[in-house]
Amino acid sequence: MVKAVYLLIGFDSERPRHEIEPPKTFPPKNPKSYYMAQAAELNQNLKFISKINGACNKLRAGRTFFVLGKYLQVALHAPPGTKSGAKHREKMKALIRKSFDAKNPLVDIQSHGFSHRPFEDVQGRKAIPASQVGKEFRIAEKAKQNVFGKGDASIGLRGPLGYPGGLKKKTAIRALEKQGVLFISTDLRGSKSSVYASQTAAFPRQPRFVGKKLVEMPSHGWQDTAFVAHPETSRSKRFLGNPAEIKKSLKSLIDNAVKISSSKNRNVFVGLTLHPWAMRRYDPKLEIFCSVLKYAKSKGVRPVSYTQGFEVVSKDIASRRPVAKPKRKKQVKPRKRKFR
Repeated sequence: MVKAVYLLIGFDSERPRHEIEPPKTFPPKNPKSYYMAQAAELNQNLKFISKINGACNKLRAGRTFFVLGKYLQVALHAPPGTKSGAKHREKMKALIRKSFDAKNPLVDIQSHGFSHRPFEDVQGRKAIPASQVGKEFRIAEKAKQNVFGKGDASIGLRGPLGYPGGLKKKTAIRALEKQGVLFISTDLRGSKSSVYASQTAAFPRQPRFVGKKLVEMPSHGWQDTAFVAHPETSRSKRFLGNPAEIKKSLKSLIDNAVKISSSKNRNVFVGLTLHPWAMRRYDPKLEIFCSVLKYAKSKGVRPVSYTQGFEVVSKDIASRRPVAKPKRKKQVKPRKRKFR
């Protein structure tokens, strides 16, 4: 069987979530100007998401949008003074579905949790209790289905912020399995919680089981928050205003994966952690993104959604599992009867 390299394209759709000019007290003293700022940022992000979908459609690239529940909740807020909140909400739902191209078979919409609070302690941020992870997923799913409908329940979850080595708490893992989650993408960071997650021949960080049925789908390279002036990524200054350096970084992941696949004769998965709000700033014309996708295809790499990748992983794992040998029944020797 011919082995392949899969480029997992994932967009964390999470902003705005009450972050534009955050007031010291909530609700803000000038609610109208605050919500209008939120609405402006939201509309620009939705337009950009629509632009991303247009580019992916031209290149026949599958992709996953990991959507934050709170982001959807904020999107439906009617600005103060709106005469009909119900009409506003229905209008926004239609706009979101259209922007995300929700009916497109190449589009995959999964969960990013609800609040964006992490599931593991990371970068000085305290995790929510493991016992609350299942509830966090349920609330997020309710917000998602309120906008996109109840047809497709989420089977995948991107962990907020990501954690070195991924989600390890067994209580949280079991809770997600009970909710019907089949894969998570939480292994997004390197040592010391760096937003750079390495990929080497010796340690390629590939999909793996973390529970009885739950598969971890890691990402590789830099989270693209490193390509903008983000507070966690001071050591990545070389990317700021430097598209050539960003392309080089992303293309090196593809080259490395092709080498690993060829040398080990196995399927290799390269996961990307992208953010539309960040891309709008470092790649407004999507020149970098399209260049990387075209480069991947020229190398025979398949750009797919995380769910498409998970389906390949499931087949891979099933083919590698040894077939259980039927147990032989023990032959019971007849007891010798004693005659008196």
